[in-house]
Amino acid sequence: MNMKITVVIVTVIILLCATAFAAESLQPCNEKFKSTMTYCFQNGLPTFMDFGNLNELRDTCMNDATCKTFAKKCLISNFESEEFSNCPLVQTYIKSINRMFR
Repeated sequence: MNMKITVVIVTVIILLCATAFAAESLQPCNEKFKSTMTYCFQNGLPTFMDFGNLNELRDTCMNDATCKTFAKKCLISNFESEEFSNCPLVQTYIKSINRMFR
């Protein structure tokens, strides 16, 4: 009985460590995704505007046809670059962009 409890505890600890490691390794990718999205949405707008957050910036860009076209090309081009080659979620982001910009 004690052996089973020990195995369960060790398994739980290993899973927690693996989860923590995965979350930490995604952080640099998430920061790159955010800065790229900010860049593409901001540069697609005809004038510089200060936005409180990325969601407001995205919504404003999506309501402007020129910005929307620019942002889609910019995002896909950046996400397909070498800079994002080690980011495991990049293909998911590209598919999301294709759906979002229809």
